[in-house]
Amino acid sequence: AESGFLASDIRYDVQLDTTSNTVDVRFVIDEGRSVVLEELEIEVASGDSSAEALPMDLEEAWSTYRSRLRRDYLGRRLGPAQERGLQDRSGAWFRDRGYPNPSVSSERVVDSTRATATARLTISPGVRRRFGSVSVEGNERISNRVLARELPITQDHWFSASAVAEGEREVYGLDMVRWADAVVQDGAGTGPVPVRVQVQEGPPRLISGQVGYSTSAGLTTEASWAHRNFLGGARVLSVTAEARTGLLAADETSEERYGLSTTLRQPYLGSRRMSGLLTPFVEYRDGPIDESFRNGIDATAVYELGGISTLALQYRIAARKVLQYRFGTLTDSGLDFLELQTILDDSVGTVTRESRLTASGTWGRLDDRVRPRRGLVARLGLQGAGPDVLSDVQFAKVTSGVSAFLPLGGDFFGRLRLSGGRLWPLGKSIPSDPDAGLIRFLELRDALLTAGGTGDVRGWADGLLGPKTPDFRTVDRGDSLSITADRFIPVGGLSKTAFALELAFNLPAGLRRHAGFLFLDGGRIWTDDGRFGIGDPYDQERMFFGTGAGIEFMTAVGPVRVALGYKINPSPLDLRDPTLVQRALNGGLPISTVPTEALRRFQLHIDLGNAF
Repeated sequence: AESGFLASDIRYDVQLDTTSNTVDVRFVIDEGRSVVLEELEIEVASGDSSAEALPMDLEEAWSTYRSRLRRDYLGRRLGPAQERGLQDRSGAWFRDRGYPNPSVSSERVVDSTRATATARLTISPGVRRRFGSVSVEGNERISNRVLARELPITQDHWFSASAVAEGEREVYGLDMVRWADAVVQDGAGTGPVPVRVQVQEGPPRLISGQVGYSTSAGLTTEASWAHRNFLGGARVLSVTAEARTGLLAADETSEERYGLSTTLRQPYLGSRRMSGLLTPFVEYRDGPIDESFRNGIDATAVYELGGISTLALQYRIAARKVLQYRFGTLTDSGLDFLELQTILDDSVGTVTRESRLTASGTWGRLDDRVRPRRGLVARLGLQGAGPDVLSDVQFAKVTSGVSAFLPLGGDFFGRLRLSGGRLWPLGKSIPSDPDAGLIRFLELRDALLTAGGTGDVRGWADGLLGPKTPDFRTVDRGDSLSITADRFIPVGGLSKTAFALELAFNLPAGLRRHAGFLFLDGGRIWTDDGRFGIGDPYDQERMFFGTGAGIEFMTAVGPVRVALGYKINPSPLDLRDPTLVQRALNGGLPISTVPTEALRRFQLHIDLGNAF
């Protein structure tokens, strides 16, 4: 009845298990007929029409709201719970338009024969009032001016309850604020509405650390020191050291990465929604692309649109010193391994400059940020590298993605992710002659697109879907030079398309807070620019598909996802050992002479956090 059903029948069956001395209880529910809202009458004050009872500046908005309310409720089930929703929604509309204390009542008349209902909504807005003074209490180090600028409240503007709530969130969002409460005072008066903001500050200095794990990065650690009111103004100065050790990583493409950075965050850049970050950094990496040192500085502006929606603009200028390149048989153009090594060795120790401008945006809404069941999130990134006086690589790049979450009824819900991208080489990154194609391609490897991994196309290790090559390394044995390869490394490409489709479901009984899931993923990486001379002798630029299953555990630190992926249509290299492939290629033998290994169809994925 509470949910709008006329004659629900609820019974239960009890079954005793004498062996384990337990009882199973099964509820059987027959909802019966539901009451459908046939007519919705809305009255303001003493029954006057909205146009007469409300000021002229609200007439159009009120007419639109009434139409939307009727569209959302008419023809749908109506019970006491839905009736309260009508009242709450209408009261909120008035509280955001100058009425601090509207009174909303409703009456529901049910025709049980026809299973229909008429709802009458009566609203007494009360006195329309404006914002009065705004006071701040409890702050010791952060000034009143800094806190007040975070509030979307202007004296003498019409009162808005959502503006008060948003201001409370904005103040609480300052790093040093531990607790914030915006209180509306003198709620029953007739004059301006004063607002008091109470805050509790945390210590100005904070030391933190965290440890994580993923199949692609292995064990990761981070330690940070922060001053959360640096030079006043609630700006934050932080120093962060992080390490991706690669220890216990399941993916063969794991890399070691160690970095140190300093970030200065300004929480207000002309607008409370705009913040800025300045981050000088230095890092060392040893991974599939190269072994190198890099240092540089990032300047970032972030504009918060509300919720999870943001816009960001970042400029990076950096320099990288390569100690050793990682490469393999990337081409069938006639450039042999030793010749390629000689060319690259000439550039080892030199400094490569990069200058990049990136604009990105995220738009969407989720019912739960940690474990969403309903919502849509879209992402778009635009990046350009240059000009040639500042950057040794030049390109334009577009990436995009959409993630959708939808309840399917009962304990089932669906998830869908689409992603893609394209990179266009420009200027000096365009090969000037055929012999320079591979070198220009290698210079772009930090920007090339890859697929595969826990948060991408499952069934493959990070970046290893599509074009890949044995990680050829030379070992100097005194009077001879030997070549080894103990893993594959991603080649990447200029274009990418990928999808992930997931059917998730709650686990039964006492495990309902956890979920299982089945998935089907797919992706393609390819390079259709013949100027680079990147061949595809092993048919690795086609569409690949992976499937599998996993479990999502809810823990105190968030979701922990464990999944096992299976390659449906692997490439010739996917099922072969890289060491044996290297030996065959060095011996001039086709890779078909290398035996396949069935276990290589499977890939384990483990991740802490929401990996979808």
